[in-house]
Amino acid sequence: MSKTYTKANYKKAAAGSQQAQTAVDKPVETTSGDASTKPRKPREVVPCHVAVLDAILDKLKPVDWRQVKSVLKTLKDRQVFHTVEEILRVVKQDNLPIVNHASAIHYFTGTHYVEVEPIRCMCFLIEAARRCAVPTSRAVFQQFAGKICKQIFINSAWRNGGVAVPDSPCINLLNGRLFFGKEGYRFEPQHSPDLFIRYCLGFNYDPTATAPLWQKHLNRALPDPEMQAYLAACLALPFYPGKIEKVPILYGRRDTGKSTTLDVYKALIGSQNCAAATLAALTRITDTGDYHRSQLDGKLVNIASDISTKIGDEGLAKTLISREPLTVRRMRHQPFEMVNYARLMFALNEMPPKLFEDLALTKRVALIGFEQRIAAEDIETGFAEQIISTELPGVLNWVLAGLNQLRNTGRLDPPSSCVALMGRLRIEVDTLSAWLDDRRYSPGGSNTISVKSAYPNFVKFCKDEGYTGGEIPKKRGITQRLRDLGYTVKAPNNRVGLLLYYAKSADAGSQTEPSSASLPLHSQIAPAFDATNTGVGSNGSNGSEKLTHVSEKPPAKPKAHVKAKPQKPTKAPKLTKASKSVSRKK
Repeated sequence: MSKTYTKANYKKAAAGSQQAQTAVDKPVETTSGDASTKPRKPREVVPCHVAVLDAILDKLKPVDWRQVKSVLKTLKDRQVFHTVEEILRVVKQDNLPIVNHASAIHYFTGTHYVEVEPIRCMCFLIEAARRCAVPTSRAVFQQFAGKICKQIFINSAWRNGGVAVPDSPCINLLNGRLFFGKEGYRFEPQHSPDLFIRYCLGFNYDPTATAPLWQKHLNRALPDPEMQAYLAACLALPFYPGKIEKVPILYGRRDTGKSTTLDVYKALIGSQNCAAATLAALTRITDTGDYHRSQLDGKLVNIASDISTKIGDEGLAKTLISREPLTVRRMRHQPFEMVNYARLMFALNEMPPKLFEDLALTKRVALIGFEQRIAAEDIETGFAEQIISTELPGVLNWVLAGLNQLRNTGRLDPPSSCVALMGRLRIEVDTLSAWLDDRRYSPGGSNTISVKSAYPNFVKFCKDEGYTGGEIPKKRGITQRLRDLGYTVKAPNNRVGLLLYYAKSADAGSQTEPSSASLPLHSQIAPAFDATNTGVGSNGSNGSEKLTHVSEKPPAKPKAHVKAKPQKPTKAPKLTKASKSVSRKK
C-alpha cells in the first residue's frame, strides 16, 4: 500500500534532494597539519553527454504536487506528466533539444546529437523525478519509471519540428562544420541544434595542416602514388553522400602497414563513430541479425577484421554495401527504417572464397593490397600513436583530397595493380578459376566440352588440391558462374546437354587433356578434318572418306550372366510356452 502524500513528506523530499546536490558540489576540506590526509585531486573532465544530463538535473526544481492543477485524476499520473514537462522546460530554456529518433532519445551536446543508452536514460529519469520531489520509493519503482520513459518518448516526439537533416553534406568537427558542394568547401565555425548531426570528429579543422609522418608511412606501405590516391578515395567514402556500391577491403599479410593504417583511420573517425560487426552477423535473417544491423545506425563506418566463409544472405550483403534503406529493429523496440547508415570496411589476411562465387559481390569489392613487406629494422614502436597525437588534422586534409576525386568522378577507379591482384587472388582462392587456369582455358574460341563431362574432372582437381566437399561448388551453380567469368555456355539445337565454349593457350601441351570418352562428338572427329593435314586422316584413310558413326560415349559392356544364389530354406518359427499350450489343447 502506497504512503499517503502530505505536506511534511513534500518538505522532506525537497530537503533531501537539496542536501544530496550540496553534498555532491561541496569540496572536501583538508587540514594542513594532518600528514595522512592528502588533498583531493582535481576532478577529471567528464564526457560532454554526462555533463549535459547533470546540467539538466541541476536546474530542476521541486514541485508542490498539492498545488498542481490538472485533468489527471491520480497523483501518480500527475507526477509522471509534470516531471517530463519540467525536464523539457529546462531543455528548451537552455536550447538543448531532445529528439526521439528510432525509438531512442537523443539530446544535443553543443556539437552534435548523442543517443542516451537505455540504462542511462532510466537512471536519469529516476533522478529527475526525485529532484521534482517525487518520493524515492515511488520514483525507483519499475512501473513508475517505465511510465516516465514512455512519456518522455511521447512528449519529445512532437517537439522535433525544428530539427532537420543538413541539406548539403558536411563534416562535423569540434570547431565547426565543413560543408562541401559544387562551389567547393565552406567552413562555418558554429554548431546549431537545428541540424540533426549524430557524430563529431574529435579534433579541430585546420586547412593548413600537413602530415609528414603519415606520408612517410604511406611511402613505405604503398610506394605506388596511384595506390595512395586510391586509398584516400576509399577512406573518404563515409563522407561522400552519393551512391557508390563499393566495400573497401584492406588485404595484406603481417608487417605490411595495414594495422597502422587502420589504427590511424579509426582515430580519425573516432571510436564512438565506428561499429565492428562481422559480415556474417550482419547478413543473418533473424532477430539477432536485426540487432546487429541496427548498430550501423548513426555510425560512419563499420570496420571488421574478418569475413566469414558463411554469408547468411547475399542479397542483404549487397543491400548493406549499397546503403539502400533497410528496416531493422532494436532489442525490445519497434522496427524502423534505417537510412544513411555506416559504410562497410574490412581488413583481411586471407580472402574468403565466398566473395568470388557471386559476380555481384565481386564487382562491389574495392581491394587495396598491402604487398610491401616492411623490414624489421624499419618498424617503429608507437608510430601510429605519434601520428594520432599530432597529425590528425593533416590526415583529414589528405582524405579530403580523395573526397575531391570522388566528387569529380562519382566512382572509384581501381589502378592496374589492384586489378592484377584481384585476378591473382581469384585463381588462388576460387576453385573454379583455379581449375580453368590449370587447364589454360580462357573465354572465347570455338573449342567445346560438355559441362556434364567436365564437372567430374573439376571435382577430381578440387580433391587433389585438398579442398573438402563443402568448398567444392555444386554442379547446379557451375553454369552461371562460368557465364559470370565470361564463358559461353549454351545447348546447340541438335543435342540436349550444355557445351562450354573456350579458347586454349598454346602452352597447354604439358597439361593433361581430357579423355576421348569425355569429349563431345565434334571434338572426337575434329582431328580427321584438320585443315593442316595433307588430306589423310589420322586413321590412314583418305580425308574425303565418310565416317559412318562415332558415338560420344563408348558402348556399354554387356553384363555378365550372374547365377542366382540358391535361397536358404526358411526355418520354422520357434514355439513359445503360450503357443505350445494352445497346440496341446487343440
